[in-house]
Amino acid sequence: MELRILSVNVGQPRIIGTRVGAPLISAIGKSPVAGPEIHVYMLGLAGDAQANPRVHGGADKAVYAYPSDHWPWWEKEHRLHSRPASFGENLTLAGADETQVRIGGRFAWGDLDLKNDIDGAAALSDACDLVISAPTAAAALAGAIGKPVWFLVAGRVWPQLGTEEYPWYASSRVFFPSKFGEWSEVMPQVANALQAFAAERTRL
Repeated sequence: MELRILSVNVGQPRIIGTRVGAPLISAIGKSPVAGPEIHVYMLGLAGDAQANPRVHGGADKAVYAYPSDHWPWWEKEHRLHSRPASFGENLTLAGADETQVRIGGRFAWGDLDLKNDIDGAAALSDACDLVISAPTAAAALAGAIGKPVWFLVAGRVWPQLGTEEYPWYASSRVFFPSKFGEWSEVMPQVANALQAFAAERTRL
């Protein structure tokens, strides 16, 4: 199965009409990204957002894909002329539909395979000045090759061995709240530390 990306699309919530006399806000209106690259984050694509996070978005629905393979049906049955982003999707795909895609399947495009290409993932980390992450395999790999790594954890964890770092890495730091899961305490610490890190880098 060859799954091709026809378009990458993003959009912001906006008023598209009214419902029961109140403004109807939606982010279904998306446009293709013109640049050669786009950042992908845990909660979606850069420049994209959802109007109703109760039913859209989140870690398990961060990017919405739709197959162009359905376009002929829409055009025939509903006379709906279809094009990339017609259905509010982030990824307009070709080559597979719901009968061929399964929960747990992995989509991969390009040369970098973060699951199987360890050398490529290491090279990507090596190009960074700093890696900030939850305790993931990618962060562990960055630490293993000597890159500065900041780990964000919900509470003190045993690999710290009673320290403020993961001692077996050349340069690491662990940010954790005094009360388990209180991220509102952690993020300002990370922001201040990052500002200081960036200032130090500009002096080098």
